[in-house]
Amino acid sequence: HPEFSWAKVAVSNNYSPSGDITNLTPTFSWKAVEGATEYNLGHDNTNSSSEWKEYTIPAASAGCATGPTCSFKPSDKIFNVGEQKVWWVRGKVSDQWQDWSDAHVFKVVDGSGNGNTSGPIPQTPKNNQLFTGHSPWFGWTPVKNAKNHVIGIEKQDGTSWISYTVQAKGNCPPVTDCPKSYFRTLREYEDGAYTWWIRAEMKDGSWTNWSNGADFRVEEGNHFTLKALEPNGTINTTSPTFTWTKQKDHAKYQIGFDTAAGWKEYTVTADSACGPKTECSLKPSNTGLKVGDNTIWYVRSQPSHYGWTAWTDWTSGTSFTIEQ
Repeated sequence: HPEFSWAKVAVSNNYSPSGDITNLTPTFSWKAVEGATEYNLGHDNTNSSSEWKEYTIPAASAGCATGPTCSFKPSDKIFNVGEQKVWWVRGKVSDQWQDWSDAHVFKVVDGSGNGNTSGPIPQTPKNNQLFTGHSPWFGWTPVKNAKNHVIGIEKQDGTSWISYTVQAKGNCPPVTDCPKSYFRTLREYEDGAYTWWIRAEMKDGSWTNWSNGADFRVEEGNHFTLKALEPNGTINTTSPTFTWTKQKDHAKYQIGFDTAAGWKEYTVTADSACGPKTECSLKPSNTGLKVGDNTIWYVRSQPSHYGWTAWTDWTSGTSFTIEQ
């Protein structure tokens, strides 16, 4: 990408942002290039900590297929107060990329009037936390006088970005003292590595800085890993006892398996199936199993914390065969 050391800083009014700005998610605009069908826009830090980001935008999407001015608002980029950025743009004409423009520099400054930069801090997930369920909770420290929070989540390969607005008190656990705020997006995240950020909108309309990014991973997996699930292999009863590992703060469990007559499923509470033990067990009646059956069984759970009502993913199947 262009080197800032030799690039000439442009001051043309046809290009923005430039100079001091207060918008943390600015719209970039530039003079259209005659005959251009698409554009590259790239920005970087002005210091030695390189963070080059580049976008390719069709001219029609930038609103300048025929007009004189192009504009583009990145949906996957956020800036903080105090950051200084340099950006360039170039057009493609007759399938050939033209030279990059002169450099344009802007600095994000506080425009709230109260210098508010102290924002919420991600609490969970963080530290590259692994989720084997595909819909994690997000939790953060509270911010006094916050009206709303905005969460931004990006897949680290750059293929997806999504943001959510959350009322400051609307997603707290149902307790008298609300030490943190929590939010579950009700969205299934595919396997991969993600980073998320959060900031708060204050009651006076100002915004805090975005937090530092917190990483997490989503991978399909078995929630029950402390011991092998039983039964497995060869057994000699049509009324087996199913055993699995107890999960902390999970209120209910379901086991399910296939029989010749169809799918069988049983729901049991943690209190009745586990008690204070580290293992849970259930011996269901009317299983429909018979000698000679080769079947696969599964177990899943329902967490009880923070008002979660969704079931986790089923475990990987564990097979057993019934012999005389």
